[in-house]
Amino acid sequence: MNLQVTIDPEIMGGDPVFRGTRVPVHMIADILAQGETIEVLLESYPSLTAEMIGQAPAYAAAHPLQRGPRKQPWHDRPPISTGRLKLSDINME
Repeated sequence: MNLQVTIDPEIMGGDPVFRGTRVPVHMIADILAQGETIEVLLESYPSLTAEMIGQAPAYAAAHPLQRGPRKQPWHDRPPISTGRLKLSDINME
């Protein structure tokens, strides 16, 4: 069976997840790297199979996460207002 991975910006912010789940592949690979067993992961994530969990480290190694600056939704919008105040005009009481 081929590892089925979905990458969708609307699901988990675009992180690769196992198809039909919201379980990130890289997270499972990291948990395995920390020494957790496949049996414990199967109990914690019943939607995964042992084969899926076993293939996660290979996928993560072949497809490292590429984090870059995320474009903020307000990036292309003009400021709501602009102006300056003198520090002496601000009432601090």
